[in-house]
Amino acid sequence: MWMEASSTDMSRRRFNDSRVSIVPTSSHSRAFMDLIIQRSTIELFESYGVAVAPADSSDVPQKPADFVGSVQLSGTAIRGVLNLAASRDTLTRTLPRTGQTLVLQDWVRELTNQLAGRIRNRFARYQLSIQVSLPTSNHPASQPPKSAKQTELVYVFRTLKDDVIVKLSGDFDEGSLVFSSNPAVAEEGDVILF
Repeated sequence: MWMEASSTDMSRRRFNDSRVSIVPTSSHSRAFMDLIIQRSTIELFESYGVAVAPADSSDVPQKPADFVGSVQLSGTAIRGVLNLAASRDTLTRTLPRTGQTLVLQDWVRELTNQLAGRIRNRFARYQLSIQVSLPTSNHPASQPPKSAKQTELVYVFRTLKDDVIVKLSGDFDEGSLVFSSNPAVAEEGDVILF
């Protein structure tokens, strides 16, 4: 049996024995998006032994990053580009110690792909399905300018030596986030058989 209740911090809650859905107000949706992107970035770099901390997004570094990875994101509520920009030093510190030689352009594509996967899994908990394209790497100066109608979210993270920038630009429907406590989302490390 479903029951509805009003709340001052969320627009509405629906209760069922096995599942709770929360539909955030539009003012909360942006905060949820910020938390998803920030937490995903922190966890990604932490998994490679590099500590990053969110910094003021208005304090974008003047020195351009050495490498930029990009993926296209598409879904019902989002269509845009996710960019990950980092310096040569930061990328080198994140390289896995496998004995393989990786080209840093390949590695920034891989990190961007992993970040997009983490973000996609977190958005799935909000009932948003997102498809991620194959990652590409570009020279920072070759990034296309955003159009006037696109939203651009810029996140700056500090390491001990330099900055990492995550940029999400495109069209977003922030009002379509609905949190479900019963997500059927694979966690990092789960095996998915096809």
